[in-house]
Amino acid sequence: MGNFIAILDEFKNFHEPLDDGDNLTKFFGTMQQYNGKKPIDQVFKQEIEAHFEYRWQNDRLAAFKSDDDLAILGQLPIDTKVMMFKEFLFKDFLTKYSKTFCFRNYECPDQPAFYYWENPAYRNFMFDLL
Repeated sequence: MGNFIAILDEFKNFHEPLDDGDNLTKFFGTMQQYNGKKPIDQVFKQEIEAHFEYRWQNDRLAAFKSDDDLAILGQLPIDTKVMMFKEFLFKDFLTKYSKTFCFRNYECPDQPAFYYWENPAYRNFMFDLL
């Protein structure tokens, strides 16, 4: 329970700036090294930086980075995990793109059934996607 509370505390700090900028700088240095020491195109570099800045600010699973955190997430009951993903972490995304992730069940073509979170294959797909 203490570990789970620590994960929640980490999630509260979610919007704090991440210190991955140093790693990105090292990445650019390595790219330049393998590019015959030619400078990297500035527009290309800015696009990469913008991508990572967006990703770092919007990583909804930032609290689940260590192996211990992921192990705790894996131990949660499936209903709790589904609720956490559907109603808390990704609710806005899933609402906005609800029609995109509504798949016809081709195993039962005579029925107008669609896959939902209760279907293990669909649920695992959505967990991997999110």
